[in-house]
Amino acid sequence: MAAPLDLNLLKTFVAVVESGSLSNAAPRVGRSQSAVSMQMQRLEDMVGNQLLVRGPRTVTPNAAGEDFLIYARRLLKLSDEAWASVTRPKETGSVRLGVPDDYAAFLLPPVLSRFAEDHPLVTVELVCEQSTALVKTLAEGRLDLAIVTRLPDQPLEVIRLERFVWVSPRPITWPGRPIRCLSPCSNLAARQG
Repeated sequence: MAAPLDLNLLKTFVAVVESGSLSNAAPRVGRSQSAVSMQMQRLEDMVGNQLLVRGPRTVTPNAAGEDFLIYARRLLKLSDEAWASVTRPKETGSVRLGVPDDYAAFLLPPVLSRFAEDHPLVTVELVCEQSTALVKTLAEGRLDLAIVTRLPDQPLEVIRLERFVWVSPRPITWPGRPIRCLSPCSNLAARQG
């Protein structure tokens, strides 16, 4: 079985590649240039491949180094995520969210599921009403966030646009004239209170 990869060596490797030289990477990882050079030699010995092409003033990854860089970044990111999962403060409380029924059915389940995983101690209070009622409730401060269908002259942030589709039991055509939709109601928007 192969020895586990040392995350400190991976961090130094990524710093060397991103900065383009051993001397530029040294302050990024808090080591001397010679220590960075020794770490890169140790990493290459460990994986059994040369990963870097050393020039007079620059260092670039070779083909094996480019491939290895992808994995090194992924491992470092995963390590950061694992660390954050056990050290970040736990948010508590509740969020009051308003949304029309038709959006709640197809838009919210994956969002609420992911939110619950990331914030297990936060309660989501869901209010399902028509957009006009939600806008009023939001303005009164009884909601923290509302996802609504855009109304004319409302200053809202658009988070999704939906394409209109004409549905008919038989084809409807007007030669040379496209069918235009004049309603603004397909814009899904959100506003924080």
